[in-house]
Amino acid sequence: MAFCIIMGTHPFTKQMEEYRGQQFRCNNCGNVRAFCQKSWTWFTVCWIPVIPFSAGWHKDVYCPICRVTQDLGQRPDITSGQGTHGQAFQQGAINGGYGGPPQQQAHYK
Repeated sequence: MAFCIIMGTHPFTKQMEEYRGQQFRCNNCGNVRAFCQKSWTWFTVCWIPVIPFSAGWHKDVYCPICRVTQDLGQRPDITSGQGTHGQAFQQGAINGGYGGPPQQQAHYK
């Protein structure tokens, strides 16, 4: 008789409560819809978490477009409370011109 055992890793993620509803700019693709999340990677056997790979949650910024995660400690613009939430649409261009209305109307003769 043969048994098939499936082993691997799985990251368990959840959105951080202190940043819920806020969106930030991704440093990789410039998307203004990145958000803060906590992740904890576990070793799994048959999809059951058995052994954690770290001592606790890892805090990072996740971009759903390019799927890049960046450590929250490397983002002083977010941790200092000066995040780009809302500024991307109010100020116009942020590193490449994403979002925002034009500054003046075009006048045609």
